[in-house]
Order: sequence, then structure tokens, then C-alpha cells
Amino acid sequence: MFKLKNGISHLALAGASLASIIAFTVFPSPGYAEIEEVVVTANRRGTATLQDIPLSVSALSAEDIVSSGVGSIVDFVKAVPSVNIIQMGPGQTQTTIRGIANGYFRPTETADRPLTAIYLDDVPISIQGATPDLKVVDFERVEILRGPQGTLFGAGSMAGTIRYITKKPDADEFSGQIQGVLSEVADSDDMGWNVSGSVNVPIADSLAFSGSVYQGEDAGFIDNVGTGEDDANSVETTQARGALRFTGIEGLTLDASIIHSNVEADGNTNAYFGTGTDDRIIETITPESYEDDFLLVNITAEIDIAGMTLVSSTGYIDREMELRPTGNYENLIGNNLPLRQNDSLLTNEIETFTQEIRLLSPQENRLTWQLGVFYEDTERLYDQNNIAPGVDAITGLDSVLFFGADVPDTIFFGQHSIDEQQLAIFADVSFRFNDQWNLSVGTRYFDFEQDFDLFFSGLAGSGYSPNPSPPPVFLPLTNAGNPKEDGFTSRVILSYEPNDDVLLFAEVSEGFRYGAVNEPVASAFCGGLTGPVSFGSDELTNYALGAKSQLADQRVTLNATVFFIDWTDVQSEFALDCGYYYRVNEGTVHSAGIELETAFRITDNWMVGLNSSYTDAEAQDDVFSPGAFGPPGVVALDGQKAPLFPEWIASFHTEYAVPLAIGGGGNLTFRGDIQYRDEYGNIFATGNTLYRVTPSQTLLNASVNYVTDRWEVGLFGTNLTDSKNVAIITANPGGAFPGYEDSRFHGSPRTIGIRGKVNF
Repeated sequence: MFKLKNGISHLALAGASLASIIAFTVFPSPGYAEIEEVVVTANRRGTATLQDIPLSVSALSAEDIVSSGVGSIVDFVKAVPSVNIIQMGPGQTQTTIRGIANGYFRPTETADRPLTAIYLDDVPISIQGATPDLKVVDFERVEILRGPQGTLFGAGSMAGTIRYITKKPDADEFSGQIQGVLSEVADSDDMGWNVSGSVNVPIADSLAFSGSVYQGEDAGFIDNVGTGEDDANSVETTQARGALRFTGIEGLTLDASIIHSNVEADGNTNAYFGTGTDDRIIETITPESYEDDFLLVNITAEIDIAGMTLVSSTGYIDREMELRPTGNYENLIGNNLPLRQNDSLLTNEIETFTQEIRLLSPQENRLTWQLGVFYEDTERLYDQNNIAPGVDAITGLDSVLFFGADVPDTIFFGQHSIDEQQLAIFADVSFRFNDQWNLSVGTRYFDFEQDFDLFFSGLAGSGYSPNPSPPPVFLPLTNAGNPKEDGFTSRVILSYEPNDDVLLFAEVSEGFRYGAVNEPVASAFCGGLTGPVSFGSDELTNYALGAKSQLADQRVTLNATVFFIDWTDVQSEFALDCGYYYRVNEGTVHSAGIELETAFRITDNWMVGLNSSYTDAEAQDDVFSPGAFGPPGVVALDGQKAPLFPEWIASFHTEYAVPLAIGGGGNLTFRGDIQYRDEYGNIFATGNTLYRVTPSQTLLNASVNYVTDRWEVGLFGTNLTDSKNVAIITANPGGAFPGYEDSRFHGSPRTIGIRGKVNF
């Protein structure tokens, strides 16, 4: 299963081997400094160092993210092994871990569920392909947990979990900071900029407040040759957060916080092939736009009870997303007249309430445990309205009369109303046999229910009458369902510590994802084809062996994990040429790989590291669409690579700090990294007409920062070679964009900027 494909594969293996050799041959010197320990909360048992947790976990410092010139984690996470983040626009992000993915995100699909859970502290905020684009302001770190985390984090964590950890108010001292960034982006005539600030205010001995604000604009870099607008995809972000911490009652810590983010984009990051150039170009007749308004309120209480700790976390999310796309419907209805949708709107309104309560035993005992209950209630209303002026006249069919639309010239109208509740009870028990051996066992019972209602109308949203008679009669499509799921998921971890510097662990863990109701296929629009009413849950089992070590007097960190995943009853998507799609529980995927994270303190001032991963995720046996719903089609063939995930991920990073005596002292710090990602497809089947390959890419980033206790100034550059940095390439089905066969979704071009920060 493991095989070398190209030169970078040999290079990554050679680098990993070299890292291992260096780890055991660096000669000790009294002047060398230890690598700083990273504290995380990944096991939800309180804080622990990264090296002491028997899991494959990475942690990113918020300070490192900001000083590297990026305000969100999308670009920075590219340095993390076994993680791929695909951004199709602001707030439209799909995260895959260890090759667990089976298709790219569609903004029109509500049945596709997250495979990776995203948390802000203890509140889940992920929606498949639509994770909020939060800026790293007033954050402490980002934790990435690879592998299923279902026992502690629920159904959305089938492939892993990412947690944003915020800073908490501190009643001991007043502090704050103000930062400004100015940047220049290749292929853009505009400047990017942002200003942010945060403050910590002690109110009393046991009460403190912290707050932060962010305002900025990311320069656009895609030109719209249809509207004549250059740099048509600029993004404006406003974000604010406030938090209170109360410790006035012995044994009680009470945290309350609110965060609000508003993202307004003039367009997405997609550009079209077929324009005869390789430039970042799109063509629409009207501007595109996207707005995401996100609000989260969280109240968390920790109470000491007879040596135990009771934790209660209450969350409320109110989110509204509005996407105005545009496209060319020429040839879509079988004629040669241009039809440009110029009054289209997709809206998502989501309200979520979550409540989690956990009881933790004293952590110093040989037997430790935590028991918990989790409840979530989500209401979602999704509307899609596609208008093409002139379509009624061209077709000779009145959209209101023939297709049940509310207004004329309706290509498609759709509305989803979804109400979901889930209740889970979980437990995690750990027993330390002696100073070396530890066994941890966790389980989670879940009970899920969904109420689903759907209404489609318009030319592309209608079905035939059950008893057609000339002239044909078309009816709006409706669908309703009440799917339910319940069951158990579990995890077992056995760890062994031969000494204080080495930790070995073996893990067997399960992950799961709920099923849902399929959207109906418009038979009148799709040549009489239909689809199944619903699909069920899928699940996987993950097997992992890992080693964590700190060697050479704590100057070398070497962590490695090998894994094998058996993913069954996969929620496989079958896409029709007419633009519709449905999911079926068909197929098995096996994913196997190795992850490596290293850090070497060469001198007091110089540190280097190599992170890399190899992932071989493949379909097992042939998977076809059920013939009962239309002509059989290929979903995947035996041995085909899973989509959206590169086989090889590698990142080499270095940091060198020079102490200076000028300006009141401080350090001049140089940072640089090279990131490589292998190619990957957008779907499984290479024989499918919609199959496209995103090419491999190499990114070079660097920064230099002068830091004192009071202020800092820095220069940074990301994607210094101006790689096309394509996140994904997709095909445009049904001839909707004649001449523009593919869409490329771009990451940022070369960006060079300056930043300054004042601490007070």
C-alpha cells in the first residue's frame, strides 16, 4: 500500500530519516536551551503538556500565527501533517484529516455533514464547508486532534477535531495591545490592511474583563472581465469579542463571553479555465457577493465539589449567511441564447443551542474518570432563488403557471427547513497501573432526530405529474422526513512510558456521522431520473501506534504516528449531468499513513523542524450508483484515491533569534518555512466527466520581527514565489458555463506586508 511516487516522496522520506539520525547524534552542550513545552487541553481533563497526551495532537500558538503575517489559520495549518484545508471563499472552508473525505463541499447542499469538528473553546461551530472565518485575535492557541474524537466531541469529529482556545480574563494585572498590518498582494491594485486591539481589565480582586476588536480588508486579486471590475474579490471583516471571569466564590470559576464576526466579500476566490490565459480571471455579468454574520454567546462554569470538578458549558449561536452567485445559463436549456442569472440569492439562517455538563474525578488518583451529557438543538432555514430574466420568453413556458414559481423567469427556487436535536451521554475512564502503564477507555451513547421539509419549484426544480397527459403538467417538488439514529461509539488507548522523555501509545477508536434526507431529483429537468429518499449513517474504525519523545537534554522533539482507518457504508455522492446529486451508503475506504513532527534546538538561538505525512486513502472494490434511480454510474473504482487529500504533505520550518541591546533590548527573530502538498482530485472516479486534479504546490513564507516587552515591528511575506496556490479545481456540469469548463479556487497570491504592535 505504501509506495513512492516522485522525487518529493524520496525527499520527504530522506528528511524523516535524517531527522531521526540527528535526534540521536546531536552532541549535548551546556549552552543549549530546551524546547519550550506546549500546554493543551485536548483530553478535556484540564491542562497537560503536548508530549504527555497519548494522542496525535498538534498545537499552534496564536502569537506565531499573527507574527507570520496571517490573521486566520487556513494558511498556517498547511504546516500541520495529515490536515488539508480547502477554502472556496471566505467562510466556505472544508477541512479534511487523514484522507477521510469523499467529495467537495457544495454551498447548495444541506445534507452533507462535517467530518471534522471545529470548536471554539467548548462549543461546536462547524458546518460542512462553512466554518466561520474567525480572525486570531484574543486567542491563545489552536489545537488539532487527528483521528476520530467521537467519545468526547461527538458525531462531527469522525476524522478529527480542531479547537480554537481563547484567552481568559486575568484579575491580576491590566494589560493590552494594539496592532496594525499593511500588505501588498500580487495581481492587486489595492492594499490589504487591518487594525486590531485587545485589553484585559481587572475590575475587582475576583472579577476581570477582556475584550478585543478587529477591522480589516483583504485585497482582491481576481479580475471580473464581465463587469470590468479589477480585484473583484476583496473581503472586509469586522470582529469583536468580550469576556468576563468571576472567581469570587471559593471553588467556582465563571466565564461568560460573546463574539461577533461579520464578513463581507465582493466575490469568491474562483477563476475560470478556458479564458485562454492562466491568470486569475472570472467572467460574470453582475457582481458576486458573500456575507456571513456570526454570533456566539458562551457561559462556562467550573465548580469544585468534594475534590471533583463539575464543568457546565452553555452555548448559543445565531448565524446568517448570504451568497449572491452569478453564472451563464447558455445551453443549459437547449438553446444558444445567453441567459445570465443576475438576481440570484442563497441564504442560510441557523440557530443552535448547546449544553454540556461534565463531572471529572480528582486527577491525581490512579483511577480517573469523567462523565458527561451533551444536548444540541439546531434550527436551519435555507433558501435558494435563481432568476434569469428572459427565460420564460425563450422557453415559451411561464415559470409561475407551469412550474409553480412565485415570480416569473425563475430557473430554480428551493427551501429547506431543518430542525435537529441530539442527546449524548459519554464517559471516559483512565487507570494508571504503575508509573509506566496507563489504560484509557471511553464510550459515548448518542440519540439523534431530524425533522426535514423541502420545497422546490421553477424550471429546474419541478417534476412530472404522476399522470401526465398532453400538454405535460409539471409540479413543484416536495420532500419531508424524520430520520433517527442512536447507538454507541468507543475508544481505547494503552500507553507506556519507559522513561520521562518517551511516551508510546496504541489507540483503537471509532467515528460516526449521521444520515439525512436526500434532496429530490427534478425528473422533468433530468430526463426522468430520480434518487433515493434518504441515506443512513456511515462509520469508521481507526487504529494507531504512536511515539512521542524529547531527546538530547530536551533539545530534540520527535513525534511519529502510524495509522490505519477502515471507513464503511460511506455516504457516497452520485452527481448527475443535470447538476443534481444524491447520496447512497455504498463503498468502503481504507486510509493508511504515517505522521511525523520534529523540532531541533541547534543552539540557544536557532531551531529547525520538519513536519510531514504520507496518506494512502483508497476505495475498496467498485462502487456504482444504484441502477433503480437512473442509469448506473461510477462513484468509485477499486484502488482509486480518495478526493481532497494529498498523499504527501511536508513542511520544513526554521527560526533564528538574535538578542539585541538597542531600543531597550529585545530579540530580532527570523522565521521561514517551505510547505509542499501533493496533487489530489475533487471526486473519486477518474472516469467521471466531473473529475479534476488539483496540482501539487510548494509555498515559501518568511518573516522577520523585532520584539521587545513593549512593542514589536515585523516584515512578512507569504507565498513568496507567487505560486498559483490553487485550493481545488472543479468542473462546471451541464454546460452551464460554455467556454469555461473548470473553476479554480485560489489561495492568496504573493503577499508582502509590515506589521507593528504596541503592548501596554
